[in-house]
Amino acid sequence: MKRARLILLVLLLAAGLSSAHAQTLAERLDAPERISQIYRSNSGKTTVTVDAAVTVLDVQRIPVYAIRPRKYTLEEIDALAQAAFGQEPYEGEREFQVHHHMVGPDSTFEHFDYHLSLNAQKRIPTGRTEEPLPAAELIVLMTELPDGSIFHAGAEYSAQQVIGEGYYFSNGLAWPLDRPPRGTQMPFEEARRIADAAVAAFAPGRQLAGAALLPDEIITSGSSNVWESSREGYVLYYTLSLELPVTYAYGEISQAEFLETTQSELITVVVDDRGIRNMMYN
Repeated sequence: MKRARLILLVLLLAAGLSSAHAQTLAERLDAPERISQIYRSNSGKTTVTVDAAVTVLDVQRIPVYAIRPRKYTLEEIDALAQAAFGQEPYEGEREFQVHHHMVGPDSTFEHFDYHLSLNAQKRIPTGRTEEPLPAAELIVLMTELPDGSIFHAGAEYSAQQVIGEGYYFSNGLAWPLDRPPRGTQMPFEEARRIADAAVAAFAPGRQLAGAALLPDEIITSGSSNVWESSREGYVLYYTLSLELPVTYAYGEISQAEFLETTQSELITVVVDDRGIRNMMYN
C-alpha cells in the first residue's frame, strides 16, 4: 500500500513539474516580443526602420520543405513530350548530350551541361529561314556541378511562330483572369481540363496554383520589334502540393493576389483554341 502511494506521489509531482515547465513555441524558439532595428545602406542615402511586434503561433508542428533543383529522368521527359506533342509525331535525341566545361574564357566554374531536343515531324514555313522549321520543339537543359548537385534544370515546349501570326511567350507579363480572353472562344474550364491532363501525365501530384490571361505577341519579318496582338490565351501555373499557408505562383500574374514564394517544380502551361502552345517546367 505504501509503495502504491509512493508511485502516485511521484506521478503527481512529475505532472506538476511538467505543467510548470511547459513552454510555448515562442519560448522554445527564444523569439523576442518585439523587433526594433534601423538598417542603413553603405552610402547612407537609404534608411529602413523596423519596429514591429513578433507573433509566433503556438502550433503542434511547423512544416519545413527543402527546395533544391533535381535531375530530370529520361522517363519523365518522354512523358512530358507525349503530353506536349499530343497526337503529333516527334523525333530527335533520345539521350542527353553532355558537355564538360572547365574554368576558362567561356566559364567561371567547372560544370556539366546536359542538352536534349525533340522536334515535331511536321514542318512549317516561318518566314525566318528558307527551310521549314519544326512546328513545335521541346528543349531540356540542365547544369550539374562536379559534386553531383544540380545548379539548374528546365524544360520548355513551344510551338513555332509563323511570321506575323503571333506567338505566346510564357515569360511575358500576364494579366489577372477577370474576363474572357480576347480572340479565344474556349472557356476556362476546358483550358484547365487540357492543362490538368497534360501536367498529370508527366508530373502527378501537382495542383493548380494560379491562372491568368496572356497576350499574344507577334514578331514582324525583318524587324526586331515584338508587337502585342489582339489575341489572348490562358496561362495556368502548377506547383507541388505543399502545406503552405499562402497560394503561390509565378511572379507577375497578379501582384495583388499572388505571392511568389518559390518557383521550384513550377509548371507553366499556355492554352488557347489551338491547344497547348507553350509549356515550361522548372
